[in-house]
Amino acid sequence: MGMLKRGLVLLIVIWLAAPVAGVMADGHPGKGKHFQSSLDGPPENPKSHGRRDHGNETTGQMVAWLLIAANLTVITSVLIKATNRLLPLGEATKQSLNGINRIQKKYLMRFHYFLNPVIPAIALLHWSLSRCSSTSLPEWGLVSMLILAGFGLLLKFRLAPRRFTRFIYKVHTHPGVLGSVVLILLAGHLIVD
Repeated sequence: MGMLKRGLVLLIVIWLAAPVAGVMADGHPGKGKHFQSSLDGPPENPKSHGRRDHGNETTGQMVAWLLIAANLTVITSVLIKATNRLLPLGEATKQSLNGINRIQKKYLMRFHYFLNPVIPAIALLHWSLSRCSSTSLPEWGLVSMLILAGFGLLLKFRLAPRRFTRFIYKVHTHPGVLGSVVLILLAGHLIVD
């Protein structure tokens, strides 16, 4: 329970700090040159506020929505477990929530298993079309996401050496890990924008 509280506090702090990071990024040098792809042609005039490459936004939006769709079942499960653990609910209500959790996992986990291996490929395409020299947070988020997806594949197909399986499982299923990856990506993209 202490770990969950620390994770929630960290999420709230980063959520509150993200708008500040975005405001601070508005005045950094080179604004307007972010996400400039070699396919775009000549660099955009930094003083103009025209639209940037739409393909990069499209691939980024695809990754974001696919991440939400693929991990909705995980988020729901974490919320149900946290509700059962933290709120003073009756036994019947807890059993009902556990039943809902079992049903939603039964029908939605297949999307988690199918989409999460696809997402890194689209994320790599998005990264290859978009570059920003002012921060490396999107790259850190991408690497973290690749590691998390790799751990998931190792677990799903039982490819991990037996002595590392428990560690990989703990890292992959810890709610703070996914939250941290998402927060790194959000913070990096807020700074870029």
